[in-house]
Amino acid sequence: HVDVLDNWADEGPLVYLTCGSSGRDPDYLAELVEAVRDRPYRLLVTTANRWTPRPDRQLPTNVRVVPFLSGEWILQHASMLVGIVGVGAIYQALSQGKPIVAAPEHLDQEFHLNRIEALGLGIKLDRCEFNAEGILAALEKVLGDYDCFKERCVPFIQHLDKWDGAGAVVELVRDHFRARD
Repeated sequence: HVDVLDNWADEGPLVYLTCGSSGRDPDYLAELVEAVRDRPYRLLVTTANRWTPRPDRQLPTNVRVVPFLSGEWILQHASMLVGIVGVGAIYQALSQGKPIVAAPEHLDQEFHLNRIEALGLGIKLDRCEFNAEGILAALEKVLGDYDCFKERCVPFIQHLDKWDGAGAVVELVRDHFRARD
């Protein structure tokens, strides 16, 4: 059980934003957190300990900020994934049938997000658009046409369920250490 959602009014969709553990400085978060104040959705931000809200500003009631969470767990509850994301986070979102709003930081992310957008699974923002204004516009576009985005994402649940990458890695590491013994 993760208590980050406890005692949080279930008013509107839950948007999961991860700032990732590397790459772009998450300086856009302060403006974004203020921009979502009084919006009809909740924003849950994971920071990987790379950003802290200003202590002199109270967070809006529809925003929660935590250092780390299981992406798979939160995406079971969230309506979408937002962030500068790699293929791991993309697979987590699609394995839960959730649309993605993201910007690339590296070439592999560019490639993957081009496919996400081409398949209608989300919106790819240019790096310079990944700011409060750009994120909110894309987020609200996805929420405004959520059923269509969701319909295109749902088939990936069963497709990705066949591939248990994390389980395969655990077995590979376990077998390696057993062989060493």
